[in-house]
Amino acid sequence: MNEIVRYPQPLADRILVRRDEPEAVSSGGIVIPDKAQQKTQTGRILVVGPNVETLEPGDEIVFLNYGFTQLTIAGQPVLIMQEADVLIVFREKEAPDEHQG
Repeated sequence: MNEIVRYPQPLADRILVRRDEPEAVSSGGIVIPDKAQQKTQTGRILVVGPNVETLEPGDEIVFLNYGFTQLTIAGQPVLIMQEADVLIVFREKEAPDEHQG
């Protein structure tokens, strides 16, 4: 018998995001305790809902620091938010050839 696997599928214009981990050591080499670390506003999109128009899985994003829901799925902390909560998306793009006119 085949095993049934459950996976998250956001609805409408929502996205599932894995938040980036905060830096544990300052630029001066000081170890920052967990309680003193600020949560980052950056992450990577894992899954998008069917009505999401401009984002795709794998995009690196900067998002608002409120308006999302924190969940734990398969033991991993994730955020679910609306597409409109994303402020910036970073995508890799081949740099133009400087020698072409």
